[in-house]
Amino acid sequence: MSEGLDRALASFAPDGSAALRRALARVLGASEPRFLGADPLPRGRVLRLRFEVEGKSRGLVVKRLPLDRAHRERAVVERWLPRVGLASQGPPLLATVAERAGRCAWFVYEDLGDCTLAMRAADPACVRAAVELVAELHARFTGHALLGEARSLGADLGMPFYSASVRDATRALEALTRSPSLAREPRTLCERLLARLALLRAEEAERRAMLEAWGGPETLLHGDLWTINVMVRSTVRSIEARLIDWERAGVGPASYDLSAFLLRFPAQRRAGILSCYQDRYEQRSTGGRRWPKRSEWNSLFDTAERARLANSMLWRALAALDGYEDWPFEDLEWHEDAFAALEPVLPAEPLALDAEPEASLERAGRRAQPIGGRACDT
Repeated sequence: MSEGLDRALASFAPDGSAALRRALARVLGASEPRFLGADPLPRGRVLRLRFEVEGKSRGLVVKRLPLDRAHRERAVVERWLPRVGLASQGPPLLATVAERAGRCAWFVYEDLGDCTLAMRAADPACVRAAVELVAELHARFTGHALLGEARSLGADLGMPFYSASVRDATRALEALTRSPSLAREPRTLCERLLARLALLRAEEAERRAMLEAWGGPETLLHGDLWTINVMVRSTVRSIEARLIDWERAGVGPASYDLSAFLLRFPAQRRAGILSCYQDRYEQRSTGGRRWPKRSEWNSLFDTAERARLANSMLWRALAALDGYEDWPFEDLEWHEDAFAALEPVLPAEPLALDAEPEASLERAGRRAQPIGGRACDT
């Protein structure tokens, strides 16, 4: 195709550039596609490629994944979502290339453009389309036979995730504090974080009881449901929503996904978004469920957020044990601040603006895109 593409691939995927180039040629299908440019995205795991094919522009996204996450994402795209009629609401996977050494894989996707929900979060119609897709996902996978397979390839993001994250982060930080070369300030930081983890261990039984009482049935979870992982595009008919970046998918209570999603919005909008989710879930679920009260939702969300923070601390502590000197401790300082800054996801009392997003979402719902071949009646 061009020397420019060869250079971009050699830099991005030095151990797989030749195989990746062949895969791109198969995807593009034209005898002489013209390479227009490459844009690496932050953290170096994603590369956006631009081509001209038969006079039309076309974009592809190449994503590098560790092999375990690659298996998980491919199962989501090719097996789990299609089984519940949501194949077209996942990422548009076109090709996969495995590294010969077996350490990673590269996935080639159609480039959907700059249309993340993070960029369109002020549009009630886009928010509703995204929320209804999440509710569809959770409702269709509630009690599904594939949850066992999803747990095996993914993770159990319920109470086992909380318990393991707290326990493993504690072990890693304790190992750090025993290091004779650790300076006084990093050591003190680790000791403060260990005190926080000790509180989380002491609360484990209470949090487990709350999750069992109010967590609801298990379902398939996206696992990383930030608004940057939701794509919303205007179409001739209405709005199309897709969920991308499934590498952290797992099984557990819906509150795990919902807490991550709701925190991307201002506090005064969250109650209306949650109400929209509950309405759509009830429309699509074959069996009713008893929804938590606001305080109970907040307890569920708090458990998910603290588990995520503990799990993230684990990997920073392990990096420090592997010899990285500066950034792991800078990140651990951020985690300490994040623990201190945690507040209820839903305001303790409904704010005056709560009703406005609900009404806006209800109006926007009349224009929502059909999901998985079924009409989104509201």
